[in-house]
Amino acid sequence: MFRVTWRSVPMRFSMQFVVAKKRRSVGGSPSFSTVSVSSSPSRTLAPASAWPLRSSHVASALSCRRAATALYTTHLGFTLESNAAPAFAAVTRSPLRLLLSGKTSSGARPMPDGRQPVPGGWNRIQLPVPDLAAEVARLRAAGLRFRNDILTGVGGSQILLDDPSGNPIELFQPAH
Repeated sequence: MFRVTWRSVPMRFSMQFVVAKKRRSVGGSPSFSTVSVSSSPSRTLAPASAWPLRSSHVASALSCRRAATALYTTHLGFTLESNAAPAFAAVTRSPLRLLLSGKTSSGARPMPDGRQPVPGGWNRIQLPVPDLAAEVARLRAAGLRFRNDILTGVGGSQILLDDPSGNPIELFQPAH
């Protein structure tokens, strides 16, 4: 069994994947070994079939954890799993667990070189939807902000929704 987590790192064009491989240990208790893999073009990740995911965890830096929690649970079909207000909340949708880190969370602490994790950027989660136009109309009627209009390509159609802190969420409808 593998457990995969990715976290957006506040550096340009950088994403960190952390893979924890479960292994048996003496005495029956499982233990985990952790390997970090860079997303740089010089390295190749194992094919998706080699990573049997049960769930994925995504951490997101926020300027307002409360507003983000409301967006994900009210408009995007997530369920509140845990709430450690004001610092942190976890919301889930199927196998995705989204970790919403507010300004007072440990994930908001500065890096050793002084850089601060900040919301925004372009790393994003993708939420597949069956009818993109209807979903966009519903969310616009609720007053939510989009970065662009619907774009259509060979794989399908997409649009980027901003959460209350400016983190993008891609809504995607595959081509039929």
